[in-house]
Amino acid sequence: MPLHDRWILSRLNQIAAQAVNAQLQAYDFHGAVQTLYHFFWDDFCDWYIEFTKATVTAEADSPERSTARARLISVLDQALRLLHPFMPYLTEELWQKLPIRHATHAA
Repeated sequence: MPLHDRWILSRLNQIAAQAVNAQLQAYDFHGAVQTLYHFFWDDFCDWYIEFTKATVTAEADSPERSTARARLISVLDQALRLLHPFMPYLTEELWQKLPIRHATHAA
């Protein structure tokens, strides 16, 4: 796995998910939102998307391109799930647009 993929997964799991969970348990909603904001914009958008851009947008189909696209979508999916309690309508709309298989709910 490329270094930038390991880095974003580490940031997602250790910083965003663990820190946000601890902040929510402490009722530090501002801290949780700030943590998510900085993860989403600084780590994911500013760095990770730039690192993966060449592989994700490659013309030729390859296992590397497919893996990079799947990992990018997976990280975005998880980030949207973390953001959902704070901005539910926006994250729901974006999540529905992701090119993933969405579970249907039976009534």
